Amino acid sequence: MSLTDELRERVRESLARAQESAALAQELAAKLATLSGSARSGDGGVRVAVDHRGLVTAVTFTERALGDGVDGLRESVLETTSHAVGDLRIQAERLQAPLRAGATSLQDTSVLDAYDDLLTAGPTRPAPRPTDGDGNAR
Repeated sequence: MSLTDELRERVRESLARAQESAALAQELAAKLATLSGSARSGDGGVRVAVDHRGLVTAVTFTERALGDGVDGLRESVLETTSHAVGDLRIQAERLQAPLRAGATSLQDTSVLDAYDDLLTAGPTRPAPRPTDGDGNAR
């Protein structure tokens, strides 16, 4: 197999891997869009749900949570929201793990370097013959 054929094969393989990764990324994006996170406060008085972007979609609380006053309720809602986003993040990380495992380094330029070497080397030419000052071969 010539160097050119070998490089073509490496490019084909790289493109195939890139296409597979793109398909996985599309599937992942669709799955991520369906995720939601939720959490309950430590005392169970507040429950918060968030969508796939981490935006609050629901807050529910019990009569007992109202007994904590405005400041206590605010603190509990904010803390529980943070936990709901954390739940969402954990789910997203689990889904993304397979895609990260097969990631290709964008730092790898070996194929391009090999093509550059091939192109800049040009055709092999014999070394020029030495000449005298008038351009005549010696």
